[in-house]
Amino acid sequence: MGKKLTKNDFQKLNHKAMHKFDSGDLDGALEIVNELKRYSPNANAVFLCSGSLIDIGSSTRNIELINEGIGLLKQISYKGLKSERYYYLGNAYYTLFSFNCVKNPYYHYFNDKSELLLAKKYFFKALKYVEGDLKFFEKKVLKSKILVNIGNMFDELGRNMDALEYYEKSFQYNPKNALAWGNKGIALERYANLMGHHKTTIYWDAYEALQKSLSLHPYPKAKQSFETKLKKINEILKPKKPVNRSKLLIQGKNELDLHNKTFCYNHRLYLNLCNYCQRCKHSLEDAVLPNIKKDESFNLLGTYFNQIKLDYITARSFLVLSDYNKLDLSVLYDNLELFILEDEGIDDVDIQLLKLSFKSFADILDKIGHFLNEYLGLEIKGKEVSFLKVLYEIQISDNSVINNKKKNPGLNALFSVYLDLKEGQYNELMELRNKITHRFIIIKNDVSKEDSNVMEKNTLQNKNIALANVVRNSIMYLFYFVNLEENNQLAIQASNKNDN
Repeated sequence: MGKKLTKNDFQKLNHKAMHKFDSGDLDGALEIVNELKRYSPNANAVFLCSGSLIDIGSSTRNIELINEGIGLLKQISYKGLKSERYYYLGNAYYTLFSFNCVKNPYYHYFNDKSELLLAKKYFFKALKYVEGDLKFFEKKVLKSKILVNIGNMFDELGRNMDALEYYEKSFQYNPKNALAWGNKGIALERYANLMGHHKTTIYWDAYEALQKSLSLHPYPKAKQSFETKLKKINEILKPKKPVNRSKLLIQGKNELDLHNKTFCYNHRLYLNLCNYCQRCKHSLEDAVLPNIKKDESFNLLGTYFNQIKLDYITARSFLVLSDYNKLDLSVLYDNLELFILEDEGIDDVDIQLLKLSFKSFADILDKIGHFLNEYLGLEIKGKEVSFLKVLYEIQISDNSVINNKKKNPGLNALFSVYLDLKEGQYNELMELRNKITHRFIIIKNDVSKEDSNVMEKNTLQNKNIALANVVRNSIMYLFYFVNLEENNQLAIQASNKNDN
């Protein structure tokens, strides 16, 4: 094989292969890729070779090349390539998913084995290890790419609000990421369709995001997609003027009211469709209500949804009060006697409020399960109903009516949340809920090393806010699901009348 090649030598070969591929010389590109492959098991050569195989396979729709690239990536054990390897694996599985989606746009709905979920898993792994040593990417560039791809995964799963959050995060590392701006614009256009009388504001945001993307020159295929979407939005906005961009001025009746509004605004904890733009007084309201048809089930479903909102606001209030230092509730603990322990932590009212808030947020998910059980007529018995149980029953159901509703992106978004609670990135939140509810967690101000039983107060607050966001989004996806279903029913009824 001659002299030993360096990382730069391998990169030059890879660039040469990509140049041939871009010029249409596929055979020449594969010839260089096969040359790189001969330097296996060198991790640099294998990594670049696999990446090229995936890129070529993606563009030519050659599944064999993509799978060959995946196989090579899985052989690499070099720790220095962890994040980049997971990133490439995510790209590969996302491409395989997109091929299947062309045949069936609902391929990934209620599918816990789809390539999309594998891609999502690998992108989160890439994000976990991105702070380590990188061989071929700059840290900020790779982090931005990973965050955009996670946003794309969530958008495909119907989790539009999660997607927008990840696009925003990507700009912290690369504000000139053309794909991030373009995909954000497309996600905003979908979000605008939920907005009712507020949607013009979001259409303008979508329009400006797509314009920004095109000014940054995305690759040709993406450019074409973004231009098509921009033209469509422009037709909608033609007679309308740009919206006011002034920042919302928050005012309160008193100090506690101001603290409550500011805390909830900063963490986007209100239940409304303005949570994204946050420019007007409507972003300080809990105004979201689904369009439940007024039949014999209206009172029951309305009561469930009202209770979901009230429980959410109550849990949020506990969280706000735990952060409000001007309210002294220590008098509630007067004359309290406790054991003196070696590993004693903080036991003040703020901590108890945080724990109570956390448990209360988690309980709301089961109320969403009860709503779905009634709305879909699943007939799961009362004590057996939970968020996890209901979504599982929907997944395995062979009822034709329920199977038709599985094509609803709002319901699929809730299924995706179910998977994350069960075994994904939210699983740790459920484990913490179980500890707080059934066992204990010791909270301290200064912890040298946190473990399964000991946590700092700030950590508990951050996890509380994270769970609050999961629950808020789940309520919004429930709203999305019901509204789409009710609109579909109205459309069917109108069609039947026309036929008659």
